[in-house]
Amino acid sequence: MLENIGKRINKDYVYLLTAAILMLFPVIELDYLFADVLAIRISTIVKFIVLPALILIVFLLYEKNKKKVFIFTLIYGVILGLYYLAHCKNAAKIFETIFFPWNFYFSDYQELVYLLTLVIPLFYIYVAYAIDIKEKTIAMITMVTSVLISFPILIGDLFCFGYSTYYQYTRGNIFTWFKNDFNNYTRLPKYYSSKFFFEEGNTIGIVLFIILPLLYYFFYKEEKKKPKIMLGVLIFVQTISMFILGTRISSYGAILVPAVLFAGYIALMLIKKYQFDKIFLCFTSVLAIISMLILPYSPAYQTQNIGKDDISFIGSEVDLQHANHEMLLREISEKDLKPGTPEYLNFYIYYFENNAFLIGLTPPIYYTSWYDYRQDPKFWVDFIFEYEFYERVNARQLERIFMDYKWDQTDTLTKVLGMGYSTFMNGSILWEKDFGQQFYTFGYLGFALIMVPYLAALGYCILKVILDKKRWTFKNYCFLLGIGFGYVAGYVSGHTFDQFNTSLLLAILIGYMIKEFRSEQYEK
Repeated sequence: MLENIGKRINKDYVYLLTAAILMLFPVIELDYLFADVLAIRISTIVKFIVLPALILIVFLLYEKNKKKVFIFTLIYGVILGLYYLAHCKNAAKIFETIFFPWNFYFSDYQELVYLLTLVIPLFYIYVAYAIDIKEKTIAMITMVTSVLISFPILIGDLFCFGYSTYYQYTRGNIFTWFKNDFNNYTRLPKYYSSKFFFEEGNTIGIVLFIILPLLYYFFYKEEKKKPKIMLGVLIFVQTISMFILGTRISSYGAILVPAVLFAGYIALMLIKKYQFDKIFLCFTSVLAIISMLILPYSPAYQTQNIGKDDISFIGSEVDLQHANHEMLLREISEKDLKPGTPEYLNFYIYYFENNAFLIGLTPPIYYTSWYDYRQDPKFWVDFIFEYEFYERVNARQLERIFMDYKWDQTDTLTKVLGMGYSTFMNGSILWEKDFGQQFYTFGYLGFALIMVPYLAALGYCILKVILDKKRWTFKNYCFLLGIGFGYVAGYVSGHTFDQFNTSLLLAILIGYMIKEFRSEQYEK
């Protein structure tokens, strides 16, 4: 009897610790502010020691089919380990066949850290499933996470003491948006965004994007007046904070979520005969309208507007010159210029220097420092003339083109094993787009081992809902929206699956849904 009580206490502690880490992770990562005085960051200990230890403890305490799970994990671990060794060996030698400047260098340590950053959260799908995490706990994690992020962002913005999401400190609070002339370049809208003191504004925005549909669901479900009002206030504060944060994902997500939930609920009323919930439908409508009224004044929207003006002006100038220079280039290129010779190199250096104005909005640091045009001028000339201006208008597009360029130079083995994350990260040109980034850096095999399980887990949840009409519930709709928005944000914006803040949250939600489906527990 005492032994059973001891096991019960241990399980309770493990469950609470798991929930606590998830709720407090945004605060834990604030330790970067003290990185200069800490021998090792607390968040590093949590990520690479505490979280793996919790996985092992959950396996020992909760798992009933230990042998089966152990064998499966061992097989996966061995395959992943052998892949990692082959990947590192090949990526370290990639310089023998592909040109890279000195700043693009491979590090097996950085490669391991990145691999573990992707893999450790994947096991938290299993953790959530094994400990049978409850909806009540998901609600607590969601609400605490929202409070710990949204209120600091709002307060920091109102009193202008938080970091700008992009540059230094925020220069003005939300009220100044409505009277600022953001077209004046002394008042760039990005200066008026605010991330409080969080390290990664983009990742924090994705966290808020993921949990917002869940908050609306818990508001919808709550029947008591006081908790419902508090949830409504929290959703309002988070919505405002998502605009203040200033990323496109958070700003447009603040409008998208209530609009999609409103439409989804109306569809369930028609298909599943859901009752007309006047409070919920009015609340989502009001929040959507408020968000649409704020959006035109928000830093994200104003930044996009200025960018469109720049693109339109520069694009017309580039297009005017493009055809003439392209024709001239082809005529001159027909001369006997052999690749690798000084004449070949000097020709392209000269040509790029005389046509660099056509590069458009690409920040000069890319071609003067990170990938110096004097070392590979052919790439930069091709970048200007082989792609239309609108295909290469921003840094993300340049990153994709650059990684495509290097990928095309690799052999079959490198395509299977990947070009290496650390090589591109150290060189400062890395495609910031989840799934695409991992595909190039880890190759076919690495992508299958690391990223396909995430896709398969989401696919499993979607199919379970689609194929069984009993699961066509508002709860499942909200949960799938939250998870799906996380995946979409990762694909569009990056910084989701390689950040513990977001990947742990997604893993727990997926694990919860899988457990629900396996237990055949449907919302009435």
